[in-house]
Amino acid sequence: MNLSELVRRACLTECTARKPGNVYPGADFADLTYAHFVAAAHVAAETLPAAAKLGVGPAVLNCVRATRRECGTNVNLGIALLLAPLCAVPEDVSLADGVGPVLAATTVKDAWAVYEAIRLASPGGLGETPEQDVRDEPTVTLTEAMTLAANRDRIARQYAVGFDDVRIFAERFPLERTGKWESATTFLYLMELSRHPDSHIARRCGPATAEEARIRAEDVVHKRPERSDWPVHRRAARELDRFLRGGSPRRNPGTTADLTCAALFWAGRERLIELPTEDELAAHAARLVRQGGGA
Repeated sequence: MNLSELVRRACLTECTARKPGNVYPGADFADLTYAHFVAAAHVAAETLPAAAKLGVGPAVLNCVRATRRECGTNVNLGIALLLAPLCAVPEDVSLADGVGPVLAATTVKDAWAVYEAIRLASPGGLGETPEQDVRDEPTVTLTEAMTLAANRDRIARQYAVGFDDVRIFAERFPLERTGKWESATTFLYLMELSRHPDSHIARRCGPATAEEARIRAEDVVHKRPERSDWPVHRRAARELDRFLRGGSPRRNPGTTADLTCAALFWAGRERLIELPTEDELAAHAARLVRQGGGA
């Protein structure tokens, strides 16, 4: 498949899987719906593949601008930040070999474009930082700026570690031999959440709440049956879903979802897995809507 199709299918797979605490078919938030994510997937597919030609920063900014026009809200800033560098890797080079040079080549111009994208997207819980605050003009490259934020944001961390976390996440997909794309996606999402407090929750609700979400996800993972099409204990998953959807502000693990999307892209691009087709995803989404979206 070409790069645009790969971006679209990775985004659609991530948002269609029933992941506790996130939007999926039949489980919308009042201000953010599955339709928003479907529209954003098509926008990402149209804009992010240009990263190789335009640069990582401009591709991210174009994606966020187009998403705001299409959806009127921030849907995919994190996904754009993760997928743009991966889309910039030449197609005849593996992501493991190619993403490092892409990150090393980012510029102050890339940082400026990403800062503008972040200001436009206005992600929840964005505070001030002593160095290279997004409200100021950057004086370092994009990778340098993201490295400064790596200890508090797992998306920024990928720029500092050469996307190693995403690579390791992606390499788990072939090992998750449920035979079901949704089961593998949801279980690995929960594994990621159980291992690392979600940055989005930490920004919006504080580190203690992010740690509580991590512990609750760990409990669900430990209750997984040995063999099941649905790879988590249903009651525990529903309880986790209610906890993550509750509160004000919401405790939804947006960063973990974005990392899941990036891992799906990596696994699909490196042919570690076969991503479901758009027709398969649409049919699955329709079934979930008829069922009310329940886990």
